[in-house]
Amino acid sequence: MRRLLLGDRPSSPALHSLHAASREAPRSAASGELQGFRDRFEKADPRLAVLILAPTQLVEDEGQRSTHLALELAGRGVPVIFGFWRWDRRERRAQDRLEGGILQIPLDELVEAPGPVLSAFPNARRLLLLEFPHPSFFGFVAAARGRGWISLYDVVDDWGEFHRVGQAPWYRADYDAQLLSTADAVTAVSPALVEKVRRVTGRKAELLPNGVRLDVVRVDAQQPLARGEVTLGYFGNLTSAWFDWGLVRAVALARPAWRIDLIGFGEAPPANLPTNIVLHGMVPRQSLASYAANWDVGIIPFQRSALAAAADTTKLYEYLAMGLPVVVTGVVPPAGTDGLVVAADSVQAFLREAERVARPGAHPVERARAYAAQCQWRLRVDQLLDLVERGEQRIALQAALFEAGG
Repeated sequence: MRRLLLGDRPSSPALHSLHAASREAPRSAASGELQGFRDRFEKADPRLAVLILAPTQLVEDEGQRSTHLALELAGRGVPVIFGFWRWDRRERRAQDRLEGGILQIPLDELVEAPGPVLSAFPNARRLLLLEFPHPSFFGFVAAARGRGWISLYDVVDDWGEFHRVGQAPWYRADYDAQLLSTADAVTAVSPALVEKVRRVTGRKAELLPNGVRLDVVRVDAQQPLARGEVTLGYFGNLTSAWFDWGLVRAVALARPAWRIDLIGFGEAPPANLPTNIVLHGMVPRQSLASYAANWDVGIIPFQRSALAAAADTTKLYEYLAMGLPVVVTGVVPPAGTDGLVVAADSVQAFLREAERVARPGAHPVERARAYAAQCQWRLRVDQLLDLVERGEQRIALQAALFEAGG
């Protein structure tokens, strides 16, 4: 999910102080890279260029949707400008993706000085992909559409619910609704978010779930871990906004011979956890399968809330690609996962289902892997690009207006 936007960092968020910052009128440290990036790719005359306004930085180990979309697009030769969130203006990102076709620029610099980026790739179809509704984007999106960029709002979370539970302090429902109403196209990761878009605006968003890269199943090195009678495992964000520490503690206490491995980042865990809950901290993405090879069940223990019910977690697809049975709370299993993903609504149901699916032969491993293969990021990007190519929703109208205007 979106840890950089959820209040983990208290120090001077850059986008919270845009007006004060813009008075300084700093020259973007990425300006030289932008010109070189433009020169390189405009000579290649790309048919498509993509600008992503992302709620996170481009970090493969965190496995965020924005990162996967950027990597897949760039892998196809599409130049990608990746606008990333930062809390402090002194924070920089190494331009370590230029050779792969990705230029990284802080969002606050993009918003303050949009001209150079928005004038790039004038001969290509240009797609502005918004991954969250920050109010500072209002003028930027208008300027982009005025220059012929196609705006696509990709609804990845229920930001209003984040705000309601004390996260995403920047959120404004009126701007979210305005963006949903005026974007040339809207996609959403879950049926609950598709329904929210319909409820707020009356328009139909295209369902575009999260996905998986099948290389996540590769074991880079053996990682033998202690096992329990049943071993449960989780990787991802451990924020109290959705992670159900109470349920995990109750499961551990009810089954002291079981073991629960937790891999991830976010807030500090509660004190005095049972000893059969093992915290591994952050693990590189290429090592996840090495840890998961020791698990009987992949778990997603989220609190029952509108926030969790709207989520479509990438870890679920990754667990299935690894051949693991999955037990969840809070989230809604995706269509087609009956018999692969089991939802529990209580501690007792969680214990019962985890014990059942962990039995040898109880889980259809090959069916799980086959399902994951149908959910690869390359197929999700195919769907995204097909939507753009077909001119769905208002895309054709925006393209026609720009072409008519020369």
